[in-house]
Formats: sequence, C-alpha cells, structure tokens
Amino acid sequence: MGQEQECRVPPVAPTAGSQAEGTVHGKLLPVISHRAAQDGGLRVSRDLRGPEMSEKSAQHPLFSGRNRGCARERRLQDVWNQAPAEVVERLRGAGGEIQLQKRGRHFEMIYNGVFLMATYNGASERAAVKRGLERLLPVHARGGAGLRLLLGGLGMGFSLQEALRCPQVERVVVAEIEGAVIEWNRRYLGGFNGDALRDPRVTLLHRDFLEVVEALGPGEKTLPGGQSAAYHLITVDTDNGSTWLSRAENEALYGDRGLELLRRGLLQGGAACFWCAQEEPEFEQRLRRHFRSATYEKVLEQTGREGGFYLAEKA
Repeated sequence: MGQEQECRVPPVAPTAGSQAEGTVHGKLLPVISHRAAQDGGLRVSRDLRGPEMSEKSAQHPLFSGRNRGCARERRLQDVWNQAPAEVVERLRGAGGEIQLQKRGRHFEMIYNGVFLMATYNGASERAAVKRGLERLLPVHARGGAGLRLLLGGLGMGFSLQEALRCPQVERVVVAEIEGAVIEWNRRYLGGFNGDALRDPRVTLLHRDFLEVVEALGPGEKTLPGGQSAAYHLITVDTDNGSTWLSRAENEALYGDRGLELLRRGLLQGGAACFWCAQEEPEFEQRLRRHFRSATYEKVLEQTGREGGFYLAEKA
C-alpha cells in the first residue's frame, strides 16, 4: 500500500473511561439516528428506540408513521432483525464514542450515537463515486492523465473499493480520523470491500478530513505524506448530511468556507460528492454559489430504503 508509514495504526484498545472494556454480547443499541431508519430501521422497536434515544432522533421525519408499513417491509425485517446486535468493540475515539456491532454476519457502525453505515448497504456510497467518475472520464481520459481522488471518511471501505474498480484511477487518498475504523477495516471488513486498503494506489491518512481539506489548493504540487494539493474527485462521506453530523466539528465542511476550500482543491472540471440521507434545499443553494452545478440523486439501498448524494461540478 502506498505511503505505508502514513497509515500504520496500532491495534485498537479501549481507553480509560471507555464503556467497552471487553466485549458486550446481545445488547441492542438504544440510540439510533435517521440513517439507521434509512438503512434498515423501518420498524424501530421500543427496545431499539428506548428512553435513551435523543429527542431530536425521535422527532426526525424518518421515524414518523409515513415511513412505516411500505411494501418492502418484509425485506427490511429480514436484514434488520436477522439477529440481535452484538457489540464487537466500543471505545472513546478521537471524535467521540465509536462502536462496531455485528448483526448476523453483517457489521454496523455507530458514531456518537449516530448509526452511520452497515455492510448490508452501501449502494449510495458506491453510486456517488461511480457517478462522479462517469462525469470525469469523458474529459480526463482523453488527456491520458490518471485520475486522483480524495475520500473523506473510510467507513466500510465501499467508496474506496468502487474508486479502485476504475482502471483510470491512479491514486486514492483516504482521510480517516478514527484509528478504530482503520483497524476494523483491516480486521473485520476486508471481506466486504475486497481488501481495498491493500491496493498499492491507496494512501491512507490517519487524520481529520477537515485538516486535509484546509491544506488543499490549486496546482499540481504534492503535500507531505504523498497526497496531492488538488484532485479530480473529492467525496465527503463523514456525516449523514449537512443537517445531521456525526461530530459537531464537521459543520465547517458544509459552510461557505468549507465549500470554497473543497472547490479550490478540485482540478479544472473536477467534482465533489456529498453523501446526504435526504435532499437539503438550503445546502443545495449553498453548493450552487460555489460550484457550476449541483444535483441530488436518490439511490435505493438493498434494505429497500433510499440514500442519496449531491454531485457538485467545478467549472
């Protein structure tokens, strides 16, 4: 793997004060966000929602009655209720509490009480990368230059795997703040993402994505650690959208300054993708102030729920 010295992370261990000293079996997570409902929590039991669930989560539209009882309910239940959730590891990470849990043969990831993703979905993450590359290839393939991608967040490794499927991709830089997520990808998730981290085109940075974005700039120069100063495609998959953050600090990515930094970090004709659980009109207007165009695309996950992303193109 490229730039191995940048990405070697020691095995994860619970820190002092962590709630995960050892493995907890058979515990259903009481705190669940709208993306959990999106990704399989169509019928949220009282045990799963529980008294510890935040008031904001409980009042979110995706928990309302209009999102229950659809024709795909049986399919959703097959995935979501196939087994109780078993906590594999829970610890205090760089940005808060992070948890990996297993349900049947699948894994789910929770960050600060926000259900981020699971191995039984990922279609929308893959689609965001695929669509971005489809927009780029007609322009950049003619020049013969290899495509460079920057991925904000490693997650389950699905976005990275999709990027590596494109033979025109020369380099993929992944910024991940949580060492646990990196270790889990190596220890548990490689079978789901084709061991994407082993690809020599990958440079993995154990850093806050926002810090990486702030170092971006126009031109072809190379920054310390082997990452470029500008990319053909940048993906932001650190949150459930601009209105539902996994950590409060990420709000800066979706404001005017953050969007301008991302635009500056794109090469001419490049594009940025932002994963969002649902359309966000205010965020879309903000995108249009900084990019030539911004479109939202819905993607049906295998759970029967919809995910989506914004694709913003630089002139």
